[in-house]
Amino acid sequence: MMHSQYLRIQSKAGSVFCTPKEFIKAAHSVLNKKGKSSQMRKDRHLWLRSGLKQMSEQKGIYLYHRF
Repeated sequence: MMHSQYLRIQSKAGSVFCTPKEFIKAAHSVLNKKGKSSQMRKDRHLWLRSGLKQMSEQKGIYLYHRF
């Protein structure tokens, strides 16, 4: 997932501290019909995992610099 995609989804989901469920729901809202199809399931899951990894890294960076 590109960083710009991540930021767009994150802003839809709420903030850096959105839950994984909220992030996934927001990510599904930006997918087109082909992206939601069963043929794209494996690729979609890889894409979502990369976004969740970025979310985890961003939370760590925020907390490190916050405290």
